[in-house]
Amino acid sequence: MNKTEEQRAKAVKRFLDLKISRESELQGIVEMAAQICHTPIAMITFTDTKTQLIKYKTGVDTATIKNADAFCGEIITTGQPLVIPDLQKSAFADNPFVKADAGVRFYAGAPITTFDGLTVGTLCVLDIQPKTLSAKQVKMLGLLSHQIITIMEFDLSIEVLKAQYRQVKESENKLRSFFDSSVSCHFLLDRDMRITAFNKTAAKFVKNMLGIRLKAGIRMSDHVENVGRFTRNFNRALAGKVIKAEIEVNYKNGPIWWGIVCEPAYDSEGEIIGVSYNATDITESKNNQKRISDQNELLRNIAFVQSHELRKPVASILGLMYLIKLNSYNADKEHLEMLENATSELDQKITSIINQVEIK
Repeated sequence: MNKTEEQRAKAVKRFLDLKISRESELQGIVEMAAQICHTPIAMITFTDTKTQLIKYKTGVDTATIKNADAFCGEIITTGQPLVIPDLQKSAFADNPFVKADAGVRFYAGAPITTFDGLTVGTLCVLDIQPKTLSAKQVKMLGLLSHQIITIMEFDLSIEVLKAQYRQVKESENKLRSFFDSSVSCHFLLDRDMRITAFNKTAAKFVKNMLGIRLKAGIRMSDHVENVGRFTRNFNRALAGKVIKAEIEVNYKNGPIWWGIVCEPAYDSEGEIIGVSYNATDITESKNNQKRISDQNELLRNIAFVQSHELRKPVASILGLMYLIKLNSYNADKEHLEMLENATSELDQKITSIINQVEIK
């Protein structure tokens, strides 16, 4: 099967699977074709790789015909109308439908061709008597076949649009689910700083902290602590820049540190239509940073004490012990009192270090 035939077969399948909303119109076209051409039989057929399927018909009950026995093959190949006044005097003389009792003697058909040039079937009329058609009748047959494909292409387009709409809605729902499940506050602002969209986290926070019921149309700059800073970041984002900052904001329940990302929002054509303003509560992270900084400062203080203040009493103790050793470990009262004082000083320094650690 060549590429064109493969495309044609796929197109046939799409139309056969299509749920037609205007079936009565198609059936009416079949009946009109029979009336215009004065024939007892008319049908709309679709031809796949093996079979000709009869979708709409009058004067016949047949639902399928093998391609080898069908009269429409030439039309499918050429895409041109075909009129055979007497089938017994044509290449179809041995066709089983011609040879049968009261067999078919006359055939005329017009191609059903898609807008992209694929002939998927025919509108054809048949008679058990030889006859011919006028040029006007052939033209009318062609106009009716064009009307058939117009109806079917329209319904196919509607189905495609519905499928695309469902995909868009599904993607939108997934995005909304992700948007609303975020622990960050997300706002979409228009060029006038008015809120056009927001997530549940943002709505809940604004309601709890500011007592405001968030809705589209609220000007965000009317409800921020530092209007100047907010406006500068907004205008820079509107100019195409991405702004990242960490800011502390005071609320009734205490301060909160926010990690801010302010960036341009684009439409489908790449034009900036507003600003995406996203705020993440980083208070815990900032507190952790402060704890680490305080601990580092404590370690520096301990290191200083260890290297300077502890050295003096330790040196005193070592010196006194050396003198006592020289005196054959016989210590007088003065040496023992000095040893006691040095030991006491060392104990105080160690207690001070322990207290600092416990306070932190």
